[in-house]
Amino acid sequence: MPRIPGGGAGETLIEAVSRALIIRDCLSATRPQAGVRRGQILLAEPSRQACDEPAIDEGDDRMHGPMKRWGARVAVMLSLVLAACNNSPYPDGAAATNTLFNSFDERSPRYLDPTASYSNPETPYTYSAYEPLYAYHYLKRPYELIPKTAEAVVHPRYVDKAGAPLPDDAPADQIAESIYDVRLKKGILYAPHPAFAKNDKGEYLYHAMKPGEVGDKRSPWDFDKQGTRELVAEDYVYAFKRHATTRIEAPIFAIFSEYIVGLKEYSALGKEEHA
Repeated sequence: MPRIPGGGAGETLIEAVSRALIIRDCLSATRPQAGVRRGQILLAEPSRQACDEPAIDEGDDRMHGPMKRWGARVAVMLSLVLAACNNSPYPDGAAATNTLFNSFDERSPRYLDPTASYSNPETPYTYSAYEPLYAYHYLKRPYELIPKTAEAVVHPRYVDKAGAPLPDDAPADQIAESIYDVRLKKGILYAPHPAFAKNDKGEYLYHAMKPGEVGDKRSPWDFDKQGTRELVAEDYVYAFKRHATTRIEAPIFAIFSEYIVGLKEYSALGKEEHA
């Protein structure tokens, strides 16, 4: 039986065939071996196959060459087609405008009422329409509480059960209430809306509308008159009270009622009136 040059010691052709016979057109990808030229039979272990491809015989190799070339052409054509596609849901040029785009990772907005809103996809709308007393500066480390409509971040004053003032370092078991005196910034106005429109006598134009008077109006801009007014402290008091009503789903009422004095009792009174 003839011996194979470059094979194992005393290796015959039959013994060599039992190993991996790999036809390669890219032997340059592997370390050159003595006595092996391009297109020759390379006797190698599977871990040393050139180009990290599965073993194929000569017949398969004749088919793989053209198929690989066609596969490469198809891949290039697909990449060009995909590169030309625009998967943006927004109009062309929208990215260059002063527009905030936000992804909805849970669901579309369900509530735009700040009392009922408690979902992250709703915050781009609620934060744009309503401004709280305070907010966090998220770019600072650690996060810092900053005033929004309030003049400053106020420090509470403490009183005991009798209403007597306590020092700032009073023990927690002596503190009955923490009182915050929050002053609002001057000159904050509501966005123009028909709800604030008044006549020459100072009377609201649209607060006593009867059924059918709305007609085909579907937007605040459909009304002839618009108005505005300055933000006052009573607006925030009213906002806190809305958490206690049974007409609105308020997810954080239970938390607020533990910290806002009288809110829990106010809720019980409202339930009795609407029973």
